[in-house]
Amino acid sequence: MKYTNVEGISLPLAVFLAFDDYDYDPKTISATKLMRPTRQVILASRVPKSNQLKDISSLVQSRVGQALHSAVEKVWENSYQKCMAALGYDDDDINRILINPANSELYDGCIPVYMENRTTREFNGFTVSGKYDFVAEGRVEDFKTTGVYTYIHNTKEEDYRIQGSIYRWLDPVRITEDTVRINFIFTDYNNRDAKTQKNYPKNRVTSRVYQLMTLEETEAYIKDRLDKLVGYWNVDEFDIPFCTDKELWRSAPVHRYYANPQKTARATRRFDDLEEAIAHQSKQGKGAVITTPGVVKACHYCDGYSMCTQKDELIAEGSLIPIEEVA
Repeated sequence: MKYTNVEGISLPLAVFLAFDDYDYDPKTISATKLMRPTRQVILASRVPKSNQLKDISSLVQSRVGQALHSAVEKVWENSYQKCMAALGYDDDDINRILINPANSELYDGCIPVYMENRTTREFNGFTVSGKYDFVAEGRVEDFKTTGVYTYIHNTKEEDYRIQGSIYRWLDPVRITEDTVRINFIFTDYNNRDAKTQKNYPKNRVTSRVYQLMTLEETEAYIKDRLDKLVGYWNVDEFDIPFCTDKELWRSAPVHRYYANPQKTARATRRFDDLEEAIAHQSKQGKGAVITTPGVVKACHYCDGYSMCTQKDELIAEGSLIPIEEVA
């Protein structure tokens, strides 16, 4: 992987953003890769790493998330006793905690805590792997740095459920609970909105619990994803199924009503629903409704971008800004 620094980010931060400590293994398929669109996984595999190019400005969110995971792990490994005591926990509770214990170290009444453990499982000719953030008292937890919009509209609920379910499928001995807790740290939190908006989170740090799929449902999901990869791995690029609007992170279309179709610099009214826009036009007895397709964003993060013809079609229709123009 090579990086550009189009925005001229200072060297101290540029080095931070260019660092990647993910433990890649070409012989395995990870939980996160399983969840990616079939097209993205296959095309990314066809682009040599040396030809993959990203601007470091696009890595801020992921690197901040990785830094958070590392910080949480470091504190729990080195300082959890002092921190728990400061939080009011007594010595009995603190002493029951075991960090990443071997099976031989477990005893009745202990509280095992597992962090950043990679587990693997052979399945249908593949090695499936996953590295969960945190497991305590049998429940898997994850830490997310994200925008408030994602939390309010719960746009990632399915992803959280699937990822947590795959982790449990990989390590059902340590992960025994049928829920996953997602811990959110908001990157765009506004204290004023928290006081005035009903559904706005009341704190910058909060959590939400999601129900996992059953082990049988999870295995069926994994089998389906692997079968698709095998079935399309060697076919021509155009024959690989196109990514769906959801996989493309496409925003909702916008329908603009213009009272005078000859003057489109500014819409008279804007509608989220096409039928409402057309009804308004009919009521006015004049004008025109022009629909702008939803904007696509996922392509900017796809390593198969350079050889994808779907992205060419999206650019042509105006749904996707070419990656070279983003900066």
